[in-house]
Amino acid sequence: MKPLKQALGRRNVAQTLTWAGYHLRRAACTPVARVNPTPVLLMGNQKSGTTAVADLLAKMTRCSVTLDIPAFAGDLALRILAGQTSLEQAVRRNRYEFSHIIVKEPWLTFVWDDMARLFPGAPTLFIVRNPRQNIRSILNRLGIPGNLDALPPATLRGMRPGWRAAFELELHERGEGLHYVEALAWRWNRAAEAYLRHTQGCTLLRYEDWTRNKAEVLKATAMQLGLRPQRDIAALVDRQYQPRGDRSVSPAEFFGERNLRRVDEICGPLLERFGYR
Repeated sequence: MKPLKQALGRRNVAQTLTWAGYHLRRAACTPVARVNPTPVLLMGNQKSGTTAVADLLAKMTRCSVTLDIPAFAGDLALRILAGQTSLEQAVRRNRYEFSHIIVKEPWLTFVWDDMARLFPGAPTLFIVRNPRQNIRSILNRLGIPGNLDALPPATLRGMRPGWRAAFELELHERGEGLHYVEALAWRWNRAAEAYLRHTQGCTLLRYEDWTRNKAEVLKATAMQLGLRPQRDIAALVDRQYQPRGDRSVSPAEFFGERNLRRVDEICGPLLERFGYR
């Protein structure tokens, strides 16, 4: 084990062991797994706090949870949107992940219409984050500056499939000449509009409100979703679930004037619907 740690680093070893354990559990449980007909669904764009909220809700309520569905880390959602496969097929193939009480997978946000038909009456939580900070956090995660005139093609080709698909969805629908910041702004709009089509029976949580008082906000959110808080999670709320983005720079510094204007012009009409200016 020591040479392996030296070669990969402690964090990579931990991640490898975690994934190995997940795949072993999945292989053992999938044959007997049954899809939960009314899971608590967590929707929201990537880097909106969905992983942290889902995991902390699960710990607070002692519920089983799916934090991500690996099959959606490729182009599965794009194939569903293109009609090349169906969500029903995807759910059957991933019934272990859909057997849990709480199911979180950001890509499900973009097939929400199909989710609503397949899981009618399922309690749903939509997490939204100010698009300036949401897009900055995504680009920080990918190591991409926000002020480029264009995204180098090699950068897009080098992305992991799930992240590349996030850009390709908008590029396919709006044209290959679409600026990379515009692609992420339209993606934020796509998630917001999906929520606005399904507000009935859906709980809205703003990322900014949650971060002000995590434990109390999650307790109230759990009860809105029909979950019963059973555990004090105050000591757990500051755990870092994803690599932290650089919040020390202002949006103007990160994006530059032109790219920040792109975000504001595309997302601006929806901001007031979520209490943002």
